Amino acid sequence: MLCWMLGPLPVVLGSGIMVMASYFYMDAPRSSVMLRTMYAATAKPVFGLLFTVLICAMIMKLENVFRTIFEWDCWSIVARLSYCAYNIHVTIIRYTASLSTVPFQHSTMALVQYYIFILVVSLLLSIPLWLLVEEPMNRVWKLYLRSSSKTTQVQEKIKLK
Repeated sequence: MLCWMLGPLPVVLGSGIMVMASYFYMDAPRSSVMLRTMYAATAKPVFGLLFTVLICAMIMKLENVFRTIFEWDCWSIVARLSYCAYNIHVTIIRYTASLSTVPFQHSTMALVQYYIFILVVSLLLSIPLWLLVEEPMNRVWKLYLRSSSKTTQVQEKIKLK
């Protein structure tokens, strides 16, 4: 029973930590320094501990909903595109910020829409970048490494004779 609970526990408690953090951003008088200090001192270690438990549960292959999500086959596509998306996302953020003629509204829904937009556009623009730049360069690099290892093998054979 305890092993089964380790799977969803970090996600539930991690979400709780994020909700607790919203307490410090309310339009109300500030909390006491002692309360803010205690939260700041414990939030990150607890959050890190919870994700350590989640990672250990995934390594031990505990069967639950989260394992099926993390082992989904479509993550391999995102993993291949991640470096190109990483390289291009700052440009997309700057471009979208430069197009804005009015101040940005910081509501939760607006932020979620903006993050999803940046994510989708970054992944879509990283597809041609991966196909035309990264993958051909990886293949050229692999060919170079193979040929250099073959040349060293041939040179070693010549030296032995």
